[in-house]
Amino acid sequence: MSVAHSETGLSSTLLAAALAGLMGGGLVGCNKEDEKIVEVSAPAAAITSTTVDTTMTKATFSNLCETRGGVMQTHASCSGSNTCAGVSFHTSSGKLSEHTCKAANICGGMSCVDLPEDRGLTGAAILEGGSGVAMSDADIQCNFCHGEGKTAFILPIAPGADATAEAAAFQAQSDAAMVATIAFGIHGINADGSAFANMPGFYKTYSLPEMKRLVTHLRSLPLETKEWRETP
Repeated sequence: MSVAHSETGLSSTLLAAALAGLMGGGLVGCNKEDEKIVEVSAPAAAITSTTVDTTMTKATFSNLCETRGGVMQTHASCSGSNTCAGVSFHTSSGKLSEHTCKAANICGGMSCVDLPEDRGLTGAAILEGGSGVAMSDADIQCNFCHGEGKTAFILPIAPGADATAEAAAFQAQSDAAMVATIAFGIHGINADGSAFANMPGFYKTYSLPEMKRLVTHLRSLPLETKEWRETP
């Protein structure tokens, strides 16, 4: 089973033309013979291999995911609801499938999302930003929201929320829950029906060991809360 289309729906020729335009292709005069369009192949979303395992459990799948250095998701809907790329398990059929992208994922079950290789970054380096860290710019590093130059870890909370209860709930989370938050971010729906996106996901940025080191570092810091401001 495979799906041979890109998520953008653009043809490779159209994509190549757009890229050529962005890179200044064909700007040396208006002669069509001067224009050079390089074909760029977009990776197809596909299931690359499938086996059947009727003995798979959540625990064994979790161990499999841990071994391959990924982070686990569970899902109950179709149409590619889980994240690129990795391995997915279909509960009803027992199919265990390697895939390149969510567009090819099977329905209902569990997924292991592949993460980058470990570069050895410490939790402090990730939180504080700096040379060699993906989130190095001052306005996008973790401490822009969670540190502000302080030695404590700042937990943003909703305006009017109970600070003590929010801090206790944060500290009571398991390490796995914290890793999942780092990997996939914090998104949801407000009471008035509007959407919120309070934190992006970093599953394309940091390895599983790096996320675990970050969690260990966070737990070692004093915790403070701070209300975020909603736009009027």
